[in-house]
Amino acid sequence: MDAFFADYPSFQHNRQAPLTQEFYRMCDHFGWASDDAEKKEASFAFKTAMVHQFNTLYGTDENDIESWRKLCLAVDIPAPEGLQACRKAVRKLHVNIVDLVDTQGSAGPVTVFRTLGELRTYTIESGKYFPKESAYADEESEMAKEVEKVMEE
Repeated sequence: MDAFFADYPSFQHNRQAPLTQEFYRMCDHFGWASDDAEKKEASFAFKTAMVHQFNTLYGTDENDIESWRKLCLAVDIPAPEGLQACRKAVRKLHVNIVDLVDTQGSAGPVTVFRTLGELRTYTIESGKYFPKESAYADEESEMAKEVEKVMEE
């Protein structure tokens, strides 16, 4: 994500702040309206960078048990033995995927919501939407696609 923000040198990125909050703050810094071409270009680049950051943190292979173990660690649950057991443990959770990417900053521990409704409310209120279209466009994002699928169940 540092590389994304480095493309905007007049903006002082706070590495300790949540990524989405920093993106919105950057938009305000530049005075971009929602329909500005510059904001749309930056938004696309931000979404792409977020997918790449997810891939860096958790891997790209949905069949790699280490990727699932990293997810278990991020949400503070014991990683079970075996790929299917790890998937099953993660499937029971309701977690904002952007928060999973933010775990490397100071965003704090990832919040696990009791219900899908609570997760939806949080996502809407925080504006933390994982870039689904970018994840599906990136051939290396099989893990991101799989996590998104199991979180929607």
